[in-house]
Amino acid sequence: MAAGIAANGIVWTPYGKIRQITNATYRIEYLYDAMGNRVRQKRTKLSDNTYVTTYYGRDASGKNVIGTYEKIGTGSTVLKEVPLYGSTRLGILRPNAAQSTTAITPPAVYTRSLGRKEYELTDHLGNVRVSVSDRLVKPGSDWLNDVKTQTDYFPFGMQREDRNDNVAGYRYGYNGKENDNDVKGEGNQQDYGFRIYDPRIARFLSVDPLTAGFPMLTPYQFASNRPIDGVDLDGKEYDNFMSMFKKPGDLRIQLPNVQTAQRQHYSITVADSKKSFQNLKKDFIQSADYMLSNDKADFNKPVDGEGNPAGNLAAGKFVHININGPQNDSWVKVVDIHEQMNYLSFTFVTLEGHVEAGRITFRLYDLGDNKIQFTINSISDVDMTLAPEGTSREKQRESWRNVLERFRDHTSGKVVQWSDQPSPVKPSDNLPAGQTNGSSSQTAPNWSVSERKPD
Repeated sequence: MAAGIAANGIVWTPYGKIRQITNATYRIEYLYDAMGNRVRQKRTKLSDNTYVTTYYGRDASGKNVIGTYEKIGTGSTVLKEVPLYGSTRLGILRPNAAQSTTAITPPAVYTRSLGRKEYELTDHLGNVRVSVSDRLVKPGSDWLNDVKTQTDYFPFGMQREDRNDNVAGYRYGYNGKENDNDVKGEGNQQDYGFRIYDPRIARFLSVDPLTAGFPMLTPYQFASNRPIDGVDLDGKEYDNFMSMFKKPGDLRIQLPNVQTAQRQHYSITVADSKKSFQNLKKDFIQSADYMLSNDKADFNKPVDGEGNPAGNLAAGKFVHININGPQNDSWVKVVDIHEQMNYLSFTFVTLEGHVEAGRITFRLYDLGDNKIQFTINSISDVDMTLAPEGTSREKQRESWRNVLERFRDHTSGKVVQWSDQPSPVKPSDNLPAGQTNGSSSQTAPNWSVSERKPD
């Protein structure tokens, strides 16, 4: 039993979310929308069966709360809190406005009430350390900020009792997530969206929905057990904080060790493509985000070093990749691009925060006889703290197989050669096909690969 919660005191949904939890004081019931976001909480006091219901209004994405409403028993519904947003959440407004069914007549004179807004001060991980109101106080001779809450945390988020003062009951805390203070006490349980987290034991209460793909991590781990340099976004994905506050142009390139890195090659050749070679080149340059996105990773449009949209793919630009896994916030830089009449190649290198230190080259060839070949050559080392070598390679293979399939469907051509079994490539293969130092030959490489159609 923890915090008065009996062994059978938690009822789960089929999706691993808490439907009901009962402690020594309350029975708390939760309701979720189709995306798994909390939309209602009903807290019933066991001693007298009085209850309070909290409703969550959310934006179209479902991720951002735009208002919380509270209803005591069968009384009127009151707008309790409205989060204040800039590029991220800045704080909350407490209007305490009762719901009305009658028309509201605008007042002749508008007034401003100080003290209803609280602004949060966060650290590099998004942890709410201090909240202050929008008014000043003067306890002595000087005007001071009206500090409402202040909290320091141990690694993994447990609050320090000797450095914690949350008299105002601010809703958000570690990693900026909502505290469920009614369940286990102040700051001892948090809602991360996909799962509920207990910072005292540094574990989620349910199994990671992505655990089948990451056997190297316990199903209950928090942020891949890396609470110093990253956060857990939503209960299933680690995110390195470096890319949160650094512009892409400030991130360091991380290259693989050529002596130990693994080299891989994937390729597809199609005949009778419904797309001309020139149009395919244009598609990769103008829409690389579409051509390269797959079931494991979403590629975004190129940006400049400041993170601003930068048009077509070109050397010196940056691409943000959302990887489906514990390391989902990654950047690559376009370091090389070559275009000729019957040839296109472009090369990415990974930047700090990426799960791999790698270099990958994509090439498109016009082979003549109405045949077009697309190849992927990679050389990379894996961050073993996030993904063992074998697991990472298998996911990489699935990812690039999906890209080959997308290319096949995009061309609507007949597959005459296909290789998705990683075959080693040599360092010289970083040069264009058939080209060595000083050579200008444009012939396709003579790969020894199995020729078969995808399943």
